[in-house]
Amino acid sequence: MRCPKCDYQNPDDALYCSMCQEILKKKNKDNVFVPYFRKNELEKPKSKSGFIFFIVIAIAIIIAGIYFYPVYRSNRIISDYIARNDNKFDQNVIQSELPVLVDFFAASAPPCQAMDPIIEELKIEYAKKIVVYKINADEDQYLIRLYNITGIPTYLFFKKGKEVGRITGAAPKEFVKSKIEETLKYKTEEKPVD
Repeated sequence: MRCPKCDYQNPDDALYCSMCQEILKKKNKDNVFVPYFRKNELEKPKSKSGFIFFIVIAIAIIIAGIYFYPVYRSNRIISDYIARNDNKFDQNVIQSELPVLVDFFAASAPPCQAMDPIIEELKIEYAKKIVVYKINADEDQYLIRLYNITGIPTYLFFKKGKEVGRITGAAPKEFVKSKIEETLKYKTEEKPVD
């Protein structure tokens, strides 16, 4: 019996092709083995190559999304920041005549909650000498990246638009106070305007 799939000549009593294992005979209703042919003898058995190709393409798309999404997101964050804040940070911090303490905080972080009363006390104590500017780290990712904020709370000290000090993490009131005093004493060099 000749195999319809591979055209190999098999013995007449064979149930399966010796070469490709194609079914040659099948039992009928009377339990008798009869030659088995597909509806269309030219029809090849369906391969899984189309399904495998689909899976490979889907995995490639997922990997590309994982790789490129942070780039897309960071570009979107920068454009959102510029559109949303209209240079408020520049006006309130960089162009400020007084020294500025910038507080990067997250409302849900316990160290930020512990430091909040200390910062408020210092804000009152140094009311005419220093400005306190608070930035929610969850909402302002552009400034987090720009100033390389690695932990919260982080306190940046600016004088005449230049960062002159930094505290990362919770700190005692006296330490923050000493940093404020250092910022007040810091002398910035004026550059002549061309």
